[in-house]
Amino acid sequence: MMRRILLLSIAALLLGATGGAAQTPAEICPGYYGPLPLQKRLDQAIAASKYLRKARFGMQFASATEGIVLYEKNPATKLIPASVTKVVTGAASLEYLGQEYSFPTDFYGELSEDGTRVTGPLYVKGSGDPSLVSERLYLIAETLAARGIKKVEGGLVIDEGFFDTERFNPDWKVDSDRSYIAATGAVSSNFNAITIVVRPGQKAGDPARVVLEPQVRFVTIENNALTGAAGSRHTLSARRVRDTDERTVQVNGRIATDYTEKRLYLNVASPPLHTGDLLLEFFARMGIEVAGGIGAGTTPEGATLLERSYSKPLGLIVQDMGKYSNNFVAEQMVKTLGATKQLPPGTWRKGIEVLSGFLQGLNVPLSDWELEDGSGLSHGNRLTPRALVRVLAHMFQDPRLRPEFESSLSLGGADGTVRRRFRGVDNAKRVRAKTGHLSGVSALAGYLYPEHSRPIAFSVLVNNFEGGFGGIEGEVDGIVEEVLHACAKPPSLEPVQLEKTD
Repeated sequence: MMRRILLLSIAALLLGATGGAAQTPAEICPGYYGPLPLQKRLDQAIAASKYLRKARFGMQFASATEGIVLYEKNPATKLIPASVTKVVTGAASLEYLGQEYSFPTDFYGELSEDGTRVTGPLYVKGSGDPSLVSERLYLIAETLAARGIKKVEGGLVIDEGFFDTERFNPDWKVDSDRSYIAATGAVSSNFNAITIVVRPGQKAGDPARVVLEPQVRFVTIENNALTGAAGSRHTLSARRVRDTDERTVQVNGRIATDYTEKRLYLNVASPPLHTGDLLLEFFARMGIEVAGGIGAGTTPEGATLLERSYSKPLGLIVQDMGKYSNNFVAEQMVKTLGATKQLPPGTWRKGIEVLSGFLQGLNVPLSDWELEDGSGLSHGNRLTPRALVRVLAHMFQDPRLRPEFESSLSLGGADGTVRRRFRGVDNAKRVRAKTGHLSGVSALAGYLYPEHSRPIAFSVLVNNFEGGFGGIEGEVDGIVEEVLHACAKPPSLEPVQLEKTD
């Protein structure tokens, strides 16, 4: 009898926390009514705000399980979402490809009878893997060497047919070598970026020490950087020299003698050349001679597969994309969706059509979005707060995809893009969210997990605000905290009654 009572009690607690079909906002949010109702509380906070009330904004808070709206203000206003666009990209990628999806990178060629030579070109066929890095390329070279291959007689041929060759989205309207604006490519590596590590010389006035990671020969460093006096401010910068292949990097400025190191990041002009050069470097280290250079081409029908390297599962890739707001990964995903849900080559147009179809499938009104890319770099993107909440609620309600999707959102005050927000707030880790920033744009969307209450999906988009990001983010965080605390269920003051047994 006692065991039955205990089981019923546990079931009742679980049902009260997250289960059962809530019918009213008060069932979801205990503080919805009361001496100062949630609606009035938030209206007053907005009216008293210094930055928010002067900006264009919209927001919505709703039950993640039932979609019941708790509070909204301008929920149908289309606004620039910045990197919160990745919420849609990540959700659609998991929905259509599955969390277990892996990107293959294939190596084809014909071997000599003794197996020591690739008698023609070694074809490298990519499928848009956004997580291919030097370590895996090194392992590929090591594997081919272990098979006894000592020479490639026809050079490397990079097969990029899975994507088109449009490197940068035309709607970005920028010409930058910054790493966060990386080129796309079906064969890409190291997020199509290079890392320049700068360390001080022995004394002020000495040339700074500059190395690449990984240390490869295909980039030429033009080092103009000097060592500054101890305590001086570093003024380092790096840029690609606009020569024929843009493989020369110029480093300028100063680094103080007491500064350990500074890392600078640049995008690469040619993803296939970048990956091919890395492979040549690692083949040389493994004792594999490559006769000929690097070219572009198509893998012949019936070519022999020599090696296949799989990416980590998509669920982990989406997690990295969201936590670190990786623009390169997002755009690779858009083109992958275009190539897989339609036909290769993957393009931005095809990928955006797939994202639009995903939103339509959730019954998001056509008037709620305009998309130009998957990362949020474009100022042409528009989303409404209610569209984002619809996506968030849909993913929360899918038990197959929810764990991977939730883990792509950063934990309040702890990691990712919200590690510096909600600090000092009680239960800050009950916030999981994706941020978005562009000039004049601040966005936040994700989930709240009020104590002993139902989870809440939310979106707050702000455009055309005055001042820096600190002011507007403080006000938005305050509104989010208000909902989190209002919807937490207070602890019961009634003593627990246990049935006595003989």
